[in-house]
Amino acid sequence: MFFFNNIFGYVFQDWSANPDSLKSRLVLLLFRYVKYLKIHPGVICKIISVPFSVLYTIIVHWIMGIEIPIEVIIGKNLQLFHGVGLVLHPAVVIGEGCVLRHCTTLGSKVTAGSGPQTAPVLGNYVDVGCNAVILGHISVGNNSIIGAGSVVVRDVPENAVVCGNPAKVIDIREPKK
Repeated sequence: MFFFNNIFGYVFQDWSANPDSLKSRLVLLLFRYVKYLKIHPGVICKIISVPFSVLYTIIVHWIMGIEIPIEVIIGKNLQLFHGVGLVLHPAVVIGEGCVLRHCTTLGSKVTAGSGPQTAPVLGNYVDVGCNAVILGHISVGNNSIIGAGSVVVRDVPENAVVCGNPAKVIDIREPKK
């Protein structure tokens, strides 16, 4: 019974954050289910995870065009708006309550002799506009907003609103209470 309650809570942690989008709910449900099976210590879960990983890849990556690798670390209550064209590097870390929109890329920045690839870390309650690109080993502070079409290549402070190419801070908002 503990296993069922534990997996149920884990798999449905984004459900209420996406009340108007069955597609977003399905994508995140599949992501959480496969991730749970992969991180669960049981051998049976590891075996079951193989066909579900293939199913996840076919449905979410190939058919829906949403690339969220299982290795990505995502906090609870992620909101996906449309999702098509969303590309995340496997090393991305996303905090709680974040919003990601379509055609967004969170990836590594490759330079000559750059060594191992690192990816962005989003704080809690970060809102990322569509067509935004966030590249490299940078952190985006809690409660920040990344404007649509922005190219972010430097750290973003907490409560900041950034936009442009390259993205610049245009406002610092009052912290949420």
